[in-house]
Parts: sequence; structure tokens; C-alpha cells
Amino acid sequence: MQQNETDSTESILATMKTLAPPLPASLSSEADPTLIATPSAPSGKFCSLFFPALFNSEYQGAKYTSNKYRTTSGQLVSCEWRDLKPIDILLDSYDSVEIKNANPTTYQHYYSYLNPVQFITSAASRLVNWCQGIKVQADSMPPASAPEALKAMAYNIYQTSLGQETDMESHYAKYQALIKLHPDPDYKIILFGPSRGAATTINAFAKYKYDNVHLVILEGCFSSVEEVIANWVPSHTASQLLGRALGMFTQYHNDGPSPAKSVLSFPENIPVVFITSKKDRIVPCASTEKLAYELNAKGKNDVYLLKLENANHVNYMFSNKKDHDTYECFIHAIYEKYGVPYKPELAKLGKPLLESCLLQHPEHHDQNRYNMCTVI
Repeated sequence: MQQNETDSTESILATMKTLAPPLPASLSSEADPTLIATPSAPSGKFCSLFFPALFNSEYQGAKYTSNKYRTTSGQLVSCEWRDLKPIDILLDSYDSVEIKNANPTTYQHYYSYLNPVQFITSAASRLVNWCQGIKVQADSMPPASAPEALKAMAYNIYQTSLGQETDMESHYAKYQALIKLHPDPDYKIILFGPSRGAATTINAFAKYKYDNVHLVILEGCFSSVEEVIANWVPSHTASQLLGRALGMFTQYHNDGPSPAKSVLSFPENIPVVFITSKKDRIVPCASTEKLAYELNAKGKNDVYLLKLENANHVNYMFSNKKDHDTYECFIHAIYEKYGVPYKPELAKLGKPLLESCLLQHPEHHDQNRYNMCTVI
């Protein structure tokens, strides 16, 4: 199994070298005059490893940066959402490896149009792009015959594992590609993921124990898939049937890895930030709270828990302006505290939240655990 993972990673990396152009200086934090470099964090020495949510792809990262986001194909992707801008929290993020369940070769052959799953999921990707304000820069699009076009990307449902093995392997491949791009041991990595991406991030980091990780940010992270299903389907019998269906049509397994299990082997001394929302109907706020407190109970990590008021699961940054601003300012305050390049005007506004969102280690707090940080 380990050999297969290594072979797969090497194959992906070889492909990456032919597809991925160098990151232009204009997308680097060194070119952003609003970012402040700290003594422990020289500008350009940090990057984000982003892993997307379910039914999303690398283009989802455009929601988390004001810069154009470069993809594996060299395309530039940006996000324009009505009267709100993306939250600007990804640093020098450069997606060099696509996830396993994303299929950019949607209509490579004429008979691809006859595949109903491919047709439906590619149509869904167009709709998701439109709904989330994702724009693919036209003059950077490869020829129509190129397999990396992002305007209609299909999804291989069978390769999805909801944060388990296939997703973890994709995460590991991304990490391997990233350290090849930045072999300097002083280069620090911020792991970030929303929803399925958050579950994958915590599971993969617990398993592979990556070097050079400085900070972990988890948005809308569930404690376990079973818990989420139980929230959607109150009937125990119906939730069991849904769990079995997931096992039949995806790579998900009831006895496989979960964030709740991964807490036990999660690397120590790495700050972890959990973002959740009272209005999240997909991954309940209580599920993220539970996971944050379980990790905090070990007493080995600084754990932060920010609870937004009105954000929905799909668009934490676009549901509500107050939540948008709080989310962005809080992360920049975190960046300042932990020596990551930050925007001082945003960090100043988010700083009051730091103390109230930092969970106290077990010896310093009682078991009334859910009196935690909310939006100010």
C-alpha cells in the first residue's frame, strides 16, 4: 500500500512539472504592500496548502484570496461575489496537484456526453462556479482540447471518501508537491480546508505528520460523518441505510478514519483554529465544537474556536457582511500572534477575539464547555 501511494505521488509530481508554470511574483505576498512581515515570518516564507470541500475543486481557493488564484493548468481564477470581496487569508497558495475525485477531462471524447454522472456533475460545477462568483480568466484558458479546463469539471463520486483514504492520499500528494516547490526547510506551511477539506486536513496531518506545518485552520469541520448523517436524518434506521449507501457508491467506510479519531494522534504544539457558525445546517455547530474541545482536552495544542452568527455552510464568507469581516479580521489577528505575515488594519480589528476564542486547557476550565467565543 505504501509503495502504491509513493508511485502514485511520483506520477502526479511528474505530471505537475509539465503542467504547472512557476508562480508569478505578482501572486506572492512579497508583492503585496499591505502584508506586514514579522521578524519570525519574513514575507514569502509562508504558503497555504488548501484542500477543497466536497463537490468543489482547486478553484474554490479563489474565495479565500483577493489575488487571482493559479491552478494546476496555469489558469488564473478569481472570485467576485456581489458586494463582498473574498476573505484574504490564503498566503502564496499554489495548487500544484488536483484532488483524485475531480475530473478535468470532462468532455475529452464525444461519448463523454453520454455519461449521465459526468454530464450532471459537470453541469453542477458550472452552476457552483456561477453561484460562488468564480471567474476563470479567459485569456489564460488553455485550448478547448486541453484536459485541464475548469469551466466544467466533473466529479468521480466513487473516488470520494469524505476525508478518508482517497482524500488523504490526495492531500499527501499536494504536500509532497508543495515541498518540492519549496525545499527550503525554513519555509512554513499553513494547512487550511473547509468542510470535507477540513476533515481531510486533520486526518491526513494526523496520519502523515507533515514537517514544517506552522498553523492549521479548519472551517466547518465535522467530528464524524455519522454525526452529520444523524443530524440530517433523525431516524436511526434511515441514517444507517444512508451510511451503507455511502459505502456502496463512494470510498467512505464506517470504520475508517474520522476527525474524532484523528484527534488522538494529532501532532502536538501546532496551533489549530476552528471556524463554525450557528446557522450551519450541513455540519452542525455542535459537531465542530465537540471536535475542538476533544483536541483541546489533550492540552498539547493552542486551540481556537470562532462561532459566526449567520453564515451558511456553503458560503461562510459571503452569507453576511459582519461574519465576513469577523472571519477575515480574526484570522489576521491569529497570523500576527503566530508570526505569519498579516494585514495590520485587519489584525487590529480581530485582536479582541483572540483571548475569548482561545480554549483553556483542561486544568484551567470547568466542564461547562460550550460557553465559547461568538461574533462581537
